[in-house]
Amino acid sequence: MPTQITAVASEREMKLRQALDTAGMLRSAHWASWATFEVVMGLESALLLCALGAAWQVRDRPSCVLVSAACV
Repeated sequence: MPTQITAVASEREMKLRQALDTAGMLRSAHWASWATFEVVMGLESALLLCALGAAWQVRDRPSCVLVSAACV
């Protein structure tokens, strides 16, 4: 979440969206690229978490039940 806020703030400071609007890029394409990026990064994080959990065999610990259930 802090990374997203920083990215949005820096984008507004540099006025990137306004420049893209001037260049003819649709707002829907802009937001679709943001959504795609966030989904890819979220999946990458989840897969890395599952891989590390499997490597360290954390499935037997009660605190990791939700993580291991999500990875199955």
